Amino acid sequence: IDVHDIDHNNNAGVVDEPTRIVAAVTSNTKRDKFEKQERERQEREQKREKQLREKKEAAVERHKMLERDLETFQYDQWKKHCISQTFTSKALESAFTRYYQHNHVVLIKLYIIGYFLVNIFTYAFYDVYSIQETTPRLIVLFVRGLTAAFLSVFGYLFWSKRLLEHQVDAMVAFNLFIGITALAVSACGGEPGYGMFIIIMFCVQLFSGIGHVKSTAICWLVTFLFAIMSAVVTNSANNSTATDTLRGASMSTEEWIAYANTISYLFLTAVCLSLMGMFIEFSARRQFIQRKKLQHEKKKSWRALSTLLPPDVAKSLQQGRRVAVAFRYVPNDPQHEGVSVGFVQICEFHELVSKLPSKNLVSMLNTIFTKWDELAELHKVFKVETINEIYMVAGGLPYPKVKGTDYRHPIRMVWFANQLMHFCHEVLDVLVPEHAIRHDEKKEESHTNTQTHTQPQPLDAISPTAATTTTTAAAHIPQNS
Repeated sequence: IDVHDIDHNNNAGVVDEPTRIVAAVTSNTKRDKFEKQERERQEREQKREKQLREKKEAAVERHKMLERDLETFQYDQWKKHCISQTFTSKALESAFTRYYQHNHVVLIKLYIIGYFLVNIFTYAFYDVYSIQETTPRLIVLFVRGLTAAFLSVFGYLFWSKRLLEHQVDAMVAFNLFIGITALAVSACGGEPGYGMFIIIMFCVQLFSGIGHVKSTAICWLVTFLFAIMSAVVTNSANNSTATDTLRGASMSTEEWIAYANTISYLFLTAVCLSLMGMFIEFSARRQFIQRKKLQHEKKKSWRALSTLLPPDVAKSLQQGRRVAVAFRYVPNDPQHEGVSVGFVQICEFHELVSKLPSKNLVSMLNTIFTKWDELAELHKVFKVETINEIYMVAGGLPYPKVKGTDYRHPIRMVWFANQLMHFCHEVLDVLVPEHAIRHDEKKEESHTNTQTHTQPQPLDAISPTAATTTTTAAAHIPQNS
């Protein structure tokens, strides 16, 4: 299409048909591009939401597995395994690994910064003056620079949390690199010393957070490599072969004694650090399992309290307060003027108990009380307790909290009872299999009896007067209405 085919003489100011087509094609192209970008954005959002949902589901599943494993955990059996301290439960071991890594994050950062500074200042104030030859000094400078670059990159990755999922493997590689570079620098110096390696082994055991098994393996590897390197360097200084050096043939008595003392110090340090690392990890695991058990017991007690008491009261009792609820009565507040109590009874309940099997009876009660709980939450009345087949609710209490625009508690209580009676047949029509009925009936139908009572006096919570009145009201409900 030629976009210049416009008759300017005859149709001045009027766009001809080819130009309209070009504009339409351009508009369609932009719209298609925009729609494609929008679809890609929606797909990315859906993928991100799916990943978040999967992570949440995995976290919930891990939490459930952790609670089950805590119930069956045997501390006396576990503490007998001193060397292999891993938990038999995968959920417990995974939770402890995350806990242990999180506790060592600050120590690892200090380890990286400290070794970076030591690496730089050691060359500036020691290597330059102690290494006389040019070639070894240049080699040491190269190794020190390589170490500084590695520490910078590793520190950046660690600070940006890109190594969070592989923290243990990353720290193992970090410690191996530090040990190898330290051996290279010590070999170039001509006089291997064990002081720096003792410091490195301390840092591996205390600051790395990789567990005592991996830390001990790294410490012993560094010890054996230092022993070989020290023998080779000492032999090279005496112009002997490495084989003769290892046999001890080329060393003088003084050199052999110095070599033996150095290696014995390093071996003794490795043994002590291995025992120390074992004890530190055992203490950390014991503290972790005790803390998790305490949290689990607190959750169990909270669940038990929250089913019997309002959340504010349960929380106050759990914190050990003597006064559970401090509710001050406001004379002009219509929402807390007195308290309303309602009772709901499943009539002919004892007859149903005699006819229905226990499985069907439990299923029926679960359906009924679940529906009543939903209605109580909808109308903002508090479920006090369930006494056999009698369901007790109260309104006008500090919990649940109501707004100023909500109706007063007697009206909410009546609405609750009215809607409960309205849904009576929907909830209480119990259909059971034919073989499950003990008599010749295929359908058991029941109904409810509802009674409400309003106490017109101000109350701080549930006072003895209200308790006596509600108990009396419950006693007057007929057993078979």
